[in-house]
Amino acid sequence: MDRLKNSQHRAEHISEILKAPAHPVRLRILAILCDGAENVSTLAARLDAAQSLISQHLRVMRSHGLVVPHRRGSLVFYALAGERLKSLIRYLDDCP
Repeated sequence: MDRLKNSQHRAEHISEILKAPAHPVRLRILAILCDGAENVSTLAARLDAAQSLISQHLRVMRSHGLVVPHRRGSLVFYALAGERLKSLIRYLDDCP
């Protein structure tokens, strides 16, 4: 944690990353992905949202390194970029 304490640049970088999940739809997508990879149409159905909207949110999270795509045949599945992110989402879910 010393890098964050001692570097304004690092604090700004982390702040930008935290903006990505700071949207209700994106936060819900991340929570769903904690259970495993999903494709856009499955996410859209679970969230009762348009596929284009889900794709836009996934693009934002992908650009910030929060999700990674994996192709399975003709479908693209998205997964969390790491276990630490899963821990963060679980922590946030436990907030009062």
